[in-house]
Amino acid sequence: YHTNFNLGNLLRKMGRNDRAIVAYQRAIQQEPERAEAHYNLANCYWDQSQSQTAASHYEKALTADPDAAVAGLAHLRLGSVRLVEKSYEKAEVHLLEALRREADSFMANYCLALVYLDMPSEEPKWMLPAKALLHAQKATELRPADEDARDIAQIALAAFEKAKPPE
Repeated sequence: YHTNFNLGNLLRKMGRNDRAIVAYQRAIQQEPERAEAHYNLANCYWDQSQSQTAASHYEKALTADPDAAVAGLAHLRLGSVRLVEKSYEKAEVHLLEALRREADSFMANYCLALVYLDMPSEEPKWMLPAKALLHAQKATELRPADEDARDIAQIALAAFEKAKPPE
């Protein structure tokens, strides 16, 4: 296992994802319950824009060991995949779990702001824009120079102002 896993890591660092995939697959054949191997394999597929295959291995990493060191990152990547798919409820679950594991995650806050801006809801119409604004402001606080975060914060503020009940 360790030989194939380490080889996969080395090949990935060298930009040889095609060969790294083979090495990680061999490591997984030897020890299928190793979350790190599934996570690294998923990252190779992610880098090749194969988000569905990547998502499958992020899920396998979480199934293999929900408390693994890579679990928070797997939740973050799964949340990102589900956001792109417009599976907002699933994205929210994974991104909130990523935040539970790392409260100061810029990307989890940023993606949650996007989820709440696009997610349909039966809640009061101001609730999701308020959540979007909260996470966008946190993302901006974490990376003040990030223009995308500032733009999302402005969009969330405008959505909240539009949706909030009159005083």
